[in-house]
Amino acid sequence: MMELSTDVVRAKALLGSVENKENKNGVKKQKGVFNKDWLRDPKYSEFLLAVNHDESKARCSACNKDISVHAGGKSDLDKHVYTVKHQDLIKKKQK
Repeated sequence: MMELSTDVVRAKALLGSVENKENKNGVKKQKGVFNKDWLRDPKYSEFLLAVNHDESKARCSACNKDISVHAGGKSDLDKHVYTVKHQDLIKKKQK
């Protein structure tokens, strides 16, 4: 019985650390929430939209797809940007 409670405490500590990471300057960084600063980033500004009803998602207007940013934040957007489907749709819109 004691092992189970120890595992639960460890799991809670790990889960809590995912949501409240600190950068090297000691500033807390919240993962998993859409950041409005991404809308000004030239890499995303052509297609990125906020999803009003779900702050853990971003919307790609080029692909007409919601992208979860819950697990990786900006890296989730980067993964989407480099998909073949996204790149093809962006090229077609530029023509």
